[in-house]
Amino acid sequence: MRSSFDLDLCRGRLVANAAVFALLAIATLPGCNRTLHSDDFLQPEVPLSFEEQQKLILDAVPLGTPREDVTAKLGKAGIEGEFSQGRSLFYAESWRRKDGKRLILEVDLLFDGETRTLFEVKPRSGFITHVEPAGAG
Repeated sequence: MRSSFDLDLCRGRLVANAAVFALLAIATLPGCNRTLHSDDFLQPEVPLSFEEQQKLILDAVPLGTPREDVTAKLGKAGIEGEFSQGRSLFYAESWRRKDGKRLILEVDLLFDGETRTLFEVKPRSGFITHVEPAGAG
């Protein structure tokens, strides 16, 4: 038969564990809320058409821009991304608008191998630029 001391000890541990769990749960809620509602949270859809994304990119870095200047100029325009391993492609990934919202971009910038200048902005492979309505053709 258990003594009352053992039962009190067991209850004490249970209460302590429950209290720790509750405190941890409460402590993580503000972080989750901040993450989901943060300005850094990307919008799940691509709200701009390819043509709008292309114009946004070309306004910041016109065709013929040297590859070395692209990152700084895009950064000034709020556009983020990264180069491919061989640096022949730049993957434009997001755009921070002036209102602080960040939108996903789905365009690639292609660079000439000899002159190392921008020569084309194209939709990322798999990016749908236009969908015909059902029964339209």
